[in-house]
Amino acid sequence: FNRNHMLNGEGGAIPEEQRINIVLDRVDTTATTWLALTLACAQCHSHKYDPISHEEYYRFFAFFNNLPESGKVDYRSGQGCAFGSGATVQLAKPWLSLPTLEQEAEKEKLEGEIKTFEQNITAQEIVIAPTQKQWESRFTAKDLEDRTRFPGSLSTILRTPADKRNTAQKREATEYFLRTGDHGIESWTTLGEEIKSRRDALRAVNESIVQIMVMEENPLEKTRETFTLTRGDYQQPGKKVSPGTPAFLPPMPEGSPANRLGLARWLVDPAHPLTARVAVNRIWQQFFGTGMVKTSEDFGVQGELPVHPELLDWLAVEFIESGWDVKHLVRLIVSSSAYRQDSALTPAKSERDPGNRLLTRGARSRLPAMLLRDQALAISGLLVPDVGGEPVYPRQPEGLWEEFSFGKISYPVRHEPEQLYRRSLYTFFRRTSSPPNLFDTSARQVCMVKPSTTNTPLHALVLLNDETYVEASRALARRMVNEGGTTADSRLAFAFELATARPPGERERQLLANGYEKSLNEFRSYTGEAVDYAAVKPDERLDPVELAACTRMAQVILNLDETLNRP
Repeated sequence: FNRNHMLNGEGGAIPEEQRINIVLDRVDTTATTWLALTLACAQCHSHKYDPISHEEYYRFFAFFNNLPESGKVDYRSGQGCAFGSGATVQLAKPWLSLPTLEQEAEKEKLEGEIKTFEQNITAQEIVIAPTQKQWESRFTAKDLEDRTRFPGSLSTILRTPADKRNTAQKREATEYFLRTGDHGIESWTTLGEEIKSRRDALRAVNESIVQIMVMEENPLEKTRETFTLTRGDYQQPGKKVSPGTPAFLPPMPEGSPANRLGLARWLVDPAHPLTARVAVNRIWQQFFGTGMVKTSEDFGVQGELPVHPELLDWLAVEFIESGWDVKHLVRLIVSSSAYRQDSALTPAKSERDPGNRLLTRGARSRLPAMLLRDQALAISGLLVPDVGGEPVYPRQPEGLWEEFSFGKISYPVRHEPEQLYRRSLYTFFRRTSSPPNLFDTSARQVCMVKPSTTNTPLHALVLLNDETYVEASRALARRMVNEGGTTADSRLAFAFELATARPPGERERQLLANGYEKSLNEFRSYTGEAVDYAAVKPDERLDPVELAACTRMAQVILNLDETLNRP
């Protein structure tokens, strides 16, 4: 996660400046994620009333300043070009391969075969007595015509006097002898093709091996020195400092290494006053829309005090004692009366707790854009629930990437379900052009711990007309027809309960039935439009008019206020 920082790829970028900016980002990301503290306030100088000083900031900075990187990295190979010369410099290798035993065995086998082939090709002295005699004495005028049909440029080489052949010509002739042996033209094989097939197989094995991102520290003898930076300027180093944590927090345990491993152990120490509280507050925020500490990114003096401090402390202790089990904490929250209560607003509740900070009623909140997309895919049955893997490229309007890259970069067009219907978490983000149907998501330039929600009318139009949501409506309509029973009422009730987790009331049933009948009558008059509207691929087993009417009602259900908001 600490490698998600921005990089400057411009030709005039200064490597050391870029490297310092990267380390600064890692400091701020770590402090925000685990401590909910704005350490960056002390980056340029100390502030009179801040608990962290300028020097303490750079002591924390020192934990991330000991990586062997220059500010520009090839993230696949771990190699980079040295600035100002053509040499290659060894950089921090950010990828660690984790092959299985079967993959390792196959890899070693293929590498051995390739090595054997290459040794045969590069051999300089070869004794081929039978073959040599065949070439010197077996040819007669009768069979010379067939025997001289040699591949490639070999005929030209053989017409060249032996004492005038260059090294490349001699090598090509030698390779031919190796391939044909005593069998001649009937069993020609190409050694290069054998090597190519083995290399292709080896490449396939390497690509299937799982890789994880790592950040390896400099060895002890090459430890990079850290200095305070006056005004945060990399060109103005000040006092030399060693790795350390802020003085107002508990010290690191005795004997802990002064590196990122020691820092990680310090963060998850049960005695640490912030880590568990910050994590619990952020998980609480996901379910209630707002954390017990409203400023989930700032637990400092400028942040808001918790509304239920005893509950926050109790949950933090429970979280630690459960072994930092997130699922245990989630079960605890969703089974609580606070989460399960009604969100209906009464005059008495409004007067007592107008902002619902005390949770006198259910915490009604709109789902973030990423969850709205995932929800639509899940309800419709399109969602691919696979965990992990590479980023995916769901559909988006054409030309957006070209517009922001001056025509240099095009968005990859994919059609596989694994690309189109994965969770939004796996969607590839380009900082200059975020996915257009994910409104108000983070630009991913800096660490953000509080997701934004949107109520703009443009988002409402996207939820009705964007290709992803239209496909979700079509898929939900098919579920209604195939799984929802044989009557319109049962199908509508089936879809409604999928979306809202409750059966529709009598009034809601009547409204849905009226809408379905109106749509059915409309599509009966325009059968062609019904086929186009309802299905990506025609299905002869389904009535296109009924399917179109179900699709329209599926769109209505997916856009209900109760579907888009946590009630």
